Amino acid sequence: MRSLVLVGLFIVGNAVAQQAPETVFGLELNAPISIPECQFDRSSRTYFPEAGSCYKRDQVRNNRGKLVDAEGSLGDERVEVYFAHRNRPAIVSGFKIWGVLRGGELVSVGTRTGGISTQAQDLAQLKEKYGEPTRFEAQSLQNGAGAKFEGLLAEWELPTGTYVKLESPDMTMAKLPTLGGPNVGTMSVVTAEIKAERDAKRDATESQ
Repeated sequence: MRSLVLVGLFIVGNAVAQQAPETVFGLELNAPISIPECQFDRSSRTYFPEAGSCYKRDQVRNNRGKLVDAEGSLGDERVEVYFAHRNRPAIVSGFKIWGVLRGGELVSVGTRTGGISTQAQDLAQLKEKYGEPTRFEAQSLQNGAGAKFEGLLAEWELPTGTYVKLESPDMTMAKLPTLGGPNVGTMSVVTAEIKAERDAKRDATESQ
């Protein structure tokens, strides 16, 4: 099984990588999340751990419609993963990523990147790990002020079916300066099952 290791600079020896499970930022795909739950720091009002990383569950609505903290075992839900300042992976813009769980197992991970300001090194790191993208598309963009930018869309489909995507900048935000404009991109990793579900939904929408 080819591994998916995206930690730090994404540089992992081939022999080690082939033996390791598929992981993203140290989190194993198709497995229960292995890091501790975050504790809220009232003095700094953040969830950042002193070392490593931790996860924070999204709130849920109770029977009165009020948002409350989730309790019990992890199930089908979304989580945020926070990194200690010195442990932030190079490709992550900010200090957290998001993940999706199914039955308590991690099936999707995503993060914002620096968009066009970091896209060259972001792409280089991913190519270092996975080789040339399965698909690559250059994107010429222009914002409302007339400024032009050269972006990219790169996709990798791994032998296991795991799908990796780098969109730089994120086209949703590229034309909206208040959301970061061209300096916000996205990188995502999803399992084969989630990729198939998304493709099915897209095909159903296009056929209507």
